[in-house]
Amino acid sequence: MITFPLYDNLISQVEEKELTLLEREKLCVDIKKLDSKGHELMYALIKVYHMKNEENAYKLPYGMKSLKAGHRVDLNVLPFQLQQILVKFIELHNSSS
Repeated sequence: MITFPLYDNLISQVEEKELTLLEREKLCVDIKKLDSKGHELMYALIKVYHMKNEENAYKLPYGMKSLKAGHRVDLNVLPFQLQQILVKFIELHNSSS
């Protein structure tokens, strides 16, 4: 069983509802502003969500592309609940910096 306290805390705070267009645009902007630690934690959250909810947990989740500078993901293919987790994570991450 996978345990990741940050994930467990965030998933308990979100609903499975779609982000509005403005919320998705803000999320994209906020992701670009994350530091390297923030990007690592965000990838870990995506990976843990994928491992808990998908059968093939060994591939890159949700069509992510591996690039020299990190990973690229299309927010539109992420499950709604995972999008909400990322919004909460960025709020938390930004408040702690």
